[in-house]
Amino acid sequence: MREAIIAKRYAEGLLSYLNETIGVEKGIFEFEKMAGIIENNPGIRKLLAGWQITAQEKQALSDNIFKEGFSEEIRRFLKLLINKKRLTYAAAIARYARAIYSQDKEAEAVVQTAFPLDDKFIEAIKEKLSKKLNKKINLRMELSPALIGGVRIVIGNSHLDGSIQRTLADLREQLTAIRIS
Repeated sequence: MREAIIAKRYAEGLLSYLNETIGVEKGIFEFEKMAGIIENNPGIRKLLAGWQITAQEKQALSDNIFKEGFSEEIRRFLKLLINKKRLTYAAAIARYARAIYSQDKEAEAVVQTAFPLDDKFIEAIKEKLSKKLNKKINLRMELSPALIGGVRIVIGNSHLDGSIQRTLADLREQLTAIRIS
């Protein structure tokens, strides 16, 4: 539980920092690579997270180890983790940052119709949703004869309902709201 809270907090900070500096995709890729090196090399992990050397020595050592192939911004974030004694959470932070970033870039959508749609129409729906939401859309098609006709799209908690069933329900509500005197 504690690891998840710490990982979330630092991952959100990392994403914010990367967004202002080198870019999120590049930064996450580099940090995942760095966290993997630390995780898979117990000697490096022990030196950078242990108490045998000072924080300044750890920072100098981390600069030497990660000077090739890693940006200054990622090395600065590693130094922050060293200073705050959070290096043991590096892999969890990397996983959490990737999950948050992926969640923001993709969305699942369910398209419900009364009848099967042709592939061109499905692609058109996917493209329009992708442009509107600025995300990659993964579509899943469902047949729902109760809709009578039209389309209902569900994305997370959002519903776009252009079905005949919805139109008839709206018309029913309007008619029952009319008072006859």
